Amino acid sequence: MKFLYACRWALCAGLLATSIDASAATLEIPPEYRVAIEQAKRLGTTLYVHDSAAWHATDELASRHILEKDGRIRGWITAMHDKADAVIVTFVGEQDGKLLALYRVIVPAEGRKLEFEALKPALPLTESERASFAARSLAMDALMREKEHCAEQYNSVVLPIRNGDEPQILVYLLAATAEPDVIVAGGHIRYAISADGAKIEDQRTFTKSCMALSAKNAPNPRNVEAMMLTHLLDPTPTEIHVFLSRSYERPFFIATTENNLLWKVDGRSIELVDTRKNGSP
Repeated sequence: MKFLYACRWALCAGLLATSIDASAATLEIPPEYRVAIEQAKRLGTTLYVHDSAAWHATDELASRHILEKDGRIRGWITAMHDKADAVIVTFVGEQDGKLLALYRVIVPAEGRKLEFEALKPALPLTESERASFAARSLAMDALMREKEHCAEQYNSVVLPIRNGDEPQILVYLLAATAEPDVIVAGGHIRYAISADGAKIEDQRTFTKSCMALSAKNAPNPRNVEAMMLTHLLDPTPTEIHVFLSRSYERPFFIATTENNLLWKVDGRSIELVDTRKNGSP
């Protein structure tokens, strides 16, 4: 199996071809990491589902020439459909000084046609929609205040969750690119925001620097089947690694430097494959 390897430094200069015995037996995950692994799988899969739905919904509006014609649109929020296996993407806009729901696109699971609706008249946001959109706006404003950015474009995913007994909103700003064959592995940010969308309670990045990988730099780009990254900030892979694996449809091998472990992230699956006690692969 051919890999791209990303070192731990900013925008790794060397993309190296290497190999790992992908058929090697997986190891038992230590108990202290199991909760983090389950959380990464759950959040990473949810991230992918909502981001993918927003992408399909945006394409639908673009195909109808709505994005170029309707200057009211200010962004979108997503929510799981409560009666079907689908994501509802609501496009929010400003009209007469008020934020309203302008369009809704229901993006179902694979194999079924999406449903588009122009809301006429535009509808007031529900309380949860208002809080989610306020949280998104708050996170985007915080990003704009940063002096440096890892990408010209960031996609957003808003996920209302429960932090213990307290409701909370997670806003992910995902660094993106339109360049083909480029994987943006660094620069993604997560904001934890109060349930009313009014206050940033915590934020984190998932890498210490921007990082982008291009298969074009590999000796045989068409033969690259997996990616490899070193990860400095956590002892286990994160939801971002799951999101990347699902988005780019290939395994990611994650070397966590804190504990010298090597993990395989393949779609929804996270497996421990090596302890790396003798150094990096």
